[in-house]
Amino acid sequence: MNNKLSTNRSFGVIFLRGLCSFTFLLFVDAYLMQKDLDTIAYEHQHKKANFLFWGRKTTKILNAELELRGIDFKVPSTFNIFGNGLKSITALNLLAEDYNRRGC
Repeated sequence: MNNKLSTNRSFGVIFLRGLCSFTFLLFVDAYLMQKDLDTIAYEHQHKKANFLFWGRKTTKILNAELELRGIDFKVPSTFNIFGNGLKSITALNLLAEDYNRRGC
């Protein structure tokens, strides 16, 4: 497998990059996270994530994929951009690490 997914995302860094670039880089980071989640989960879920990373559909995909891979972590389904954002990014880092180690 040549293409390693990023496992070092940080909510603080993404937030600051978005703030400094007048939200432009926030959308770039959200797109890249969505693309990685689609790479990880599409084979099992056959669904694509929302472009806005903190949507309910994305939370369901993250939790289903975490459970499928046996990772003991859960993203709450209530909408709180800071709480869910932090947990979603942590969950995506865990999934990307597992994907890089085991593949699909």
